[in-house]
Amino acid sequence: MKRHSILRLSIILAYFVTLSVGYAAISYAENMSVGFSGTEMRSAPNAMASEVIAKLNPYDPLTIIEKGSDYYRVKDYRGRSGWVHRALLSNSPSVVVTGNNANVRQGPGTNHAVVFQLSKGMAVKLLEKQGKWVKVQTADGKQGWIAAFLVWGE
Repeated sequence: MKRHSILRLSIILAYFVTLSVGYAAISYAENMSVGFSGTEMRSAPNAMASEVIAKLNPYDPLTIIEKGSDYYRVKDYRGRSGWVHRALLSNSPSVVVTGNNANVRQGPGTNHAVVFQLSKGMAVKLLEKQGKWVKVQTADGKQGWIAAFLVWGE
């Protein structure tokens, strides 16, 4: 009788451990960014036997869905998913502008002057986070702060 209780307890414990490990793996999402101009999101993890789904720009943020040996299955801010060669990705944090003509300011707050604007869909390098603001840098080196609700990514 005692053996059956121990066996039953072991099975129940193993079940809950499996559930918690599985949940942790599902809930974790890694983000990376596009590292090179001309990067393509493809329909399959093979450049010769797949179609181009989208042309990606440097700093485009991507969520990693699955890692293969050479290609990663990714999802972009528009919800498109496909495969990108891992050598074309970067660990540099980045964001993409989701608001129309987002103001980029000298400091983190609306009390700071607007130094330039970014259009919807522009991807930029993420430098810093401060409250509800993010400091960004464009490909040509311009820096400033943008409200976090106007971007998607890291």
